[in-house]
Amino acid sequence: MRAEASLALLVAVIGCSGVGMLVGIGIRPRARLAWAGVVGLGYLVGLGILIVLAQLAIVLQIPFLTALALTTALGVIGAISAARQLPPKKQLRPAWDSLDRAGLVLLSVVVLLLLLLGSVAAWVHPLLDWDAWAIWTMKAVMINQSGGVPSEIFTNRWYSFMHPDYPIGIPALEAIYFRLAGSEETTHMHVLTWLILPAAGSGLALLADERLPAKVWGPIIAALIVVPTVVTQALTAYVDVPVALMLSAGLLAGANWLESKRLKSLIVCAALIAGAACMKNEGMTTGLLLFTSLSLLGWRQWRQLALGWAIVLLAVVPWRLFLSLNSITGDLSPSRLIDTNYLSAHFGRATGGLTGLLSQAFSLQDQSPAQDLIVGAILVSAAAVVILSLPDRVAVFALLVILASLLAITSAYLVSYPVSLSGRIASSAPRVVLTPVMLLMLGAMLQLRRRSSPAQSISEQ
Repeated sequence: MRAEASLALLVAVIGCSGVGMLVGIGIRPRARLAWAGVVGLGYLVGLGILIVLAQLAIVLQIPFLTALALTTALGVIGAISAARQLPPKKQLRPAWDSLDRAGLVLLSVVVLLLLLLGSVAAWVHPLLDWDAWAIWTMKAVMINQSGGVPSEIFTNRWYSFMHPDYPIGIPALEAIYFRLAGSEETTHMHVLTWLILPAAGSGLALLADERLPAKVWGPIIAALIVVPTVVTQALTAYVDVPVALMLSAGLLAGANWLESKRLKSLIVCAALIAGAACMKNEGMTTGLLLFTSLSLLGWRQWRQLALGWAIVLLAVVPWRLFLSLNSITGDLSPSRLIDTNYLSAHFGRATGGLTGLLSQAFSLQDQSPAQDLIVGAILVSAAAVVILSLPDRVAVFALLVILASLLAITSAYLVSYPVSLSGRIASSAPRVVLTPVMLLMLGAMLQLRRRSSPAQSISEQ
């Protein structure tokens, strides 16, 4: 029972703290229906902040449970701050047509199924997949047992298979669960990362609703989170789906900021990117390029951007310094990206990796040629929508982020010599391709129709 209670407590702390932070910065919908989106987005933000603080605690060599206390404190402070504000007096009802209602119902059904049935599946799903253990959970066991990162193991070349240079956020989250549960129970903990999927469904809807009607965002978001590859990958405890969803939400929050210049949208974007940066190297690289693109397009708001960068860099700089000071390296060498001799000898790995990645995008699941053709047509159409919307700033932003995700992945393929390129693509492409595909679809979605009447928004922030 202690494991079950600990999991429930951790989920509640993440969700409630995230919601507290959101209402504290002013995200307080007038429509009651939109609070489902606040809860979903709150889970993403709460988890992102928790793993940033947990990684920082490990770097500073203080008890990693301190991160849980700090996350709770931030949520409480946000809630108290919101309680001192006057609630909005005017309650606007959304002016929706039947297609808008159908889009909302469709997404609601998908989210509820993922939340209920999916959580049951995650609850009993054993830790079977190699990367889930070798890259994340094995590190969580080490952290739980030693109270931090055991440098003698992380610097041992025989442990290079576990990618010791990867951000430590997810292992730290799992270690927090182990410590609360009193045992290293590896079955139920899948729920923590699984819940990112239904949470993202409602959170993306809240973010998209600022620009688009439900008839547009409902079907698109529902389709993205119910794709069989996404669902099955989310059950494995790999972090590719969480990274893709955090960056996708960051894209929408960043687009909202470009349009409105509201600080709360930028803070949400930065928190989501920081969370992705603490999950995986590709999440860190793409996230940094995402926020750089946002900064270039909105540079006049440099004061707001300075705050956003402080949040993002808190997830990156301390960990990278920790790796350097402790001589911890991975099996991929970023320095090769500036080695002209290496690039001239192995640049074919980049083009081959990109080709393999794009090929995988047209076949997200084992399917018939006809289904591949349909998927390909959808992706090409989405790319055309983004490109034809240029030079719209949001379209430029979306295109830069999509290209950034492809660059991050192909760079990893480029520097992975002497590992077989075909083997690397076969083992990773079906997972890592989810990020550029989601970013592409959401980037195209942002261009389909701008909201003409603010009274139609379910959030009315």
